[in-house]
Amino acid sequence: MRFACILPLLMLVSSCAYYFEPEFNLTDEVSIYQVVDGDTFIVSGGEYVRLIGIDAPEKSQEGYHEAADFLRQFEGKAVMLEQEGADRDRYGRLLRHAFVGNQSLAVALLQNNHSVIYSYYNGTYYEEFLAAG
Repeated sequence: MRFACILPLLMLVSSCAYYFEPEFNLTDEVSIYQVVDGDTFIVSGGEYVRLIGIDAPEKSQEGYHEAADFLRQFEGKAVMLEQEGADRDRYGRLLRHAFVGNQSLAVALLQNNHSVIYSYYNGTYYEEFLAAG
């Protein structure tokens, strides 16, 4: 008899937890929660963000640790995300330009030789990327 009363209560509590889960507006300022690699990070809302227009070394490539470590200096800092083109890549990551203060993270990575410009990128910040790289 007790189990019959507890089960509906557990179902109600679990559904309330889902209903009241906060939503994050990823067009506003959020913070960098964790760096994944030199061109990908997780924001405080839990979304993975892939920087647009650049490519940093992958785990098996030379320079991977240096690029990721460089980006880690921005962990915990507020970041402004700006969309250009497609919203997400094939892995479900948000595709965004990212700025800490007035500094573009992509430009900073290019200036410090931790990334290269994607050959197909010719978007809004192409000239800045060229000047930085």
